[in-house]
Amino acid sequence: MPEPIPSAASRWARHFFAVIVLSTAVLLLYGASLHVSAVQNPVFRKLKHLFPFTLFSPAPATWDANPVYDDISSDVCTIARVPYDEITAEDFFRFYEEQRPVILQYPVNVTTSRNFRFQQAVQKQRLLEHHGNDEITLSTGNRNSYAKRNTVVADYIRHYMHPQLEEVSGNASWYHFGDPHHKGWREVNQLYEPPRKFMRPYQDPALSFGFAGSGTGVPFHTHGAVFAETLYGRKRWWLSEWKREPRYDPDENTLYWLRHVRPTYSPAEAASVYDCVCERGDVIYIPSNWHHATLNIGETVFMSVFI
Repeated sequence: MPEPIPSAASRWARHFFAVIVLSTAVLLLYGASLHVSAVQNPVFRKLKHLFPFTLFSPAPATWDANPVYDDISSDVCTIARVPYDEITAEDFFRFYEEQRPVILQYPVNVTTSRNFRFQQAVQKQRLLEHHGNDEITLSTGNRNSYAKRNTVVADYIRHYMHPQLEEVSGNASWYHFGDPHHKGWREVNQLYEPPRKFMRPYQDPALSFGFAGSGTGVPFHTHGAVFAETLYGRKRWWLSEWKREPRYDPDENTLYWLRHVRPTYSPAEAASVYDCVCERGDVIYIPSNWHHATLNIGETVFMSVFI
């Protein structure tokens, strides 16, 4: 007895099922690959819109708060910390402006926080999706940061934002902080609200945005007065008055200094250096020409407001 010939509807159903299976396999392959590559692939984007199944979508990329190293944080803070709502502009100008550092604490876990829109815009997932293919300029992590290198945001996150190794000198470590020629950052920076309550009306702030891996940082250096905010992660600061330059090697990274140089400080040297960890939402004010070094604890996102 001859086999029945499949109907047109049956053949269509089989073809449709085959397309579903093939699409699912493609999504699984992309989901198993690196997330940074996936979000940048136009094929993946189209398939994700056609078949928006959470099961087959890679988890959103987030900033990793893991410090990696146990010895880079500290509970000691020798810099004054003041909640934003508890200090007036008059008190700031009277007691801190161009005199001493202070950490201003802002709330961050509410949708009405000062920089909620900016915080959303600089999430890792958002940066990868909207700026992953944008070219940025990196600088070496030594005192003068003379050397420059160009890459794209996704490549920087994938290949450069790894934890700092102490044996890799600062002039061989690459760091993204400030890129005034990147048009994408200009758009992002427009969302940032500087701490204008503590700024003079005539001051025209210059913004410098960056993000980096755990254990990275910049050795002691100086410049004009600045407000520096930690948006994600944590950031450790060491500061010294302009007339007391700390002992350090300008080409060694901060992690090496913390482990091998700072322990050799005399009591007088140690007492002359301020030390504190800025949490997410903290804004540290540094007067002009004060020496300062930084160390990122976990993947860290930050903004500096030069005044």
